[in-house]
Amino acid sequence: MILFLQKEIEQFKKETENEAKDNISKEIQQCLRKEKIIIYGAGAAGKALGAVLDRLHIKIECFVDRKFRDIVEINGRKVLGVDYLQKYRNERVLVIVSIDTQLFLEFQDEIEKNINQYCPQSLVIPYGRDLILALKYGMCKNIRLSNANFSIADCINCGAESRGCDIFDEYLRNIASKSVIDKTSFKTKYYKYFGYILSNVCTLKCKHCCEMVPYYREKGFVEADIVIENCRKIADASQFTMYIELIGGEPFLHPDIIYILQELLKIEDVGYVKIFTNGTVVPSEQLCAVLKNPRIVIVWSNYQDVLEGALLDNVNRTREIFEKEGIEYIYSMSKTWLDFSSFDYVDKSEKELEKDFEDCHLANCHRLYEGVLYRCPHQYAAMRLGKIKIEEKYCVDIGEADTLEELSKKLFDFINLQYVDSCRYCVVPYKAREVPAGEQIGRNEK
Repeated sequence: MILFLQKEIEQFKKETENEAKDNISKEIQQCLRKEKIIIYGAGAAGKALGAVLDRLHIKIECFVDRKFRDIVEINGRKVLGVDYLQKYRNERVLVIVSIDTQLFLEFQDEIEKNINQYCPQSLVIPYGRDLILALKYGMCKNIRLSNANFSIADCINCGAESRGCDIFDEYLRNIASKSVIDKTSFKTKYYKYFGYILSNVCTLKCKHCCEMVPYYREKGFVEADIVIENCRKIADASQFTMYIELIGGEPFLHPDIIYILQELLKIEDVGYVKIFTNGTVVPSEQLCAVLKNPRIVIVWSNYQDVLEGALLDNVNRTREIFEKEGIEYIYSMSKTWLDFSSFDYVDKSEKELEKDFEDCHLANCHRLYEGVLYRCPHQYAAMRLGKIKIEEKYCVDIGEADTLEELSKKLFDFINLQYVDSCRYCVVPYKAREVPAGEQIGRNEK
């Protein structure tokens, strides 16, 4: 059965005909109804899979996760430790691993060891997010045909950003484009996303901040018009940009955040705007009115365990306001980060650099700051702090391109880099240690 299911999922991913996709989805549903299902992973992907199975009335035995104490429950079901799997040691169960693809690659050995140790008779589907796509296809197709709006936050939790989804992609293009996209032009075919660093000003001093915000001596905000002009240039040089991220510091501290959001939504061929927040800046009534736009997605970082006093009060107040105003947000359940704040030189061969870059979950986290596009937050921080020399071939100064065609060519080359200079000074993807999310710099620390 498991081989059949995996073949069906793979066939679904390759299939282009809607009717065939529908039939495959129904066959997968019939198979799942015959099995005892355990979802391995209780983060966003596990929660999304659970919600889909519930909607299809497919029974779930339980959720298991190594961080079960932090998550506690999903939709009224207790999240259990991985060792709970031993209850099914002598039974046939279907374990569906539903976590972020990059996390699966990092913890694959541990996951396989746990499943083999605790329930060796089980059947395993390793990529639950692919299964979500196959199961949801019919439901999402009906929404699309009815011209109703999708919840972009739900689509992200389903994995539409990382894995891709033709229905989601078509929906974004339709809501973001005023004209038919010219696929024969000089423009870069598909520039998926980039993050704009609005400032190095924040309410927190996170010791392991990936953008190294607390470690800059001079603090300030990028002028709003510069932000908008930079983003528009990249969008104009690309056929389509799925989304633009706004990052800080804390983006809600920017004095012109409302204006920036409003103007970014006017840029043609950009699907949506994602904004990261720590929740410590209580939004005004005017900001809330903008945040209700269905093309704005809020990602809320989980730092509650390290906050206290007025900052924690602000977080609770922000949550109350969001709930009252009906503002959707994605709340990060993770209470740990990977620490890649070191800039120590690591001796790597060309082959090792390319392999690390290929496997790195940061390699496509592009960062734009005052007209310069960096490949990842580590490279941005290393160059901005003077840890490594800025080399033109590893980043893009969009102001140096005389035409959009020239910028498009630079973006194409940038997207197809095999590695960047900062990879020689980075412990990701395999040697970064886990640290508490949002751990603050102590008063006596520099």
